[in-house]
Amino acid sequence: LQCHTKTHGTVYVWYCHLASIDAGVRYGRYLTSGARIGFMGSTGNVTGRHLHLEVRKASNRYGDTLDPKFLLEARTCPRSLKWQGWK
Repeated sequence: LQCHTKTHGTVYVWYCHLASIDAGVRYGRYLTSGARIGFMGSTGNVTGRHLHLEVRKASNRYGDTLDPKFLLEARTCPRSLKWQGWK
């Protein structure tokens, strides 16, 4: 998901290892706060079901990760997020 924040500008929020993406999630669609994105799973190289939450800077490169704590505590994301996932 692409998110615009006051403190970090544009960031990308990744929800990894999901078992499936919710049917209502489509490329380019805006999601409201509290919308279900998918279901926790164990895809990839993992030992059990979990949610891997990752936040990346605007460059969206693997090494440009941020601690997601600022989003979870300050709730700095707007009420809607644009899905930038699979087409």
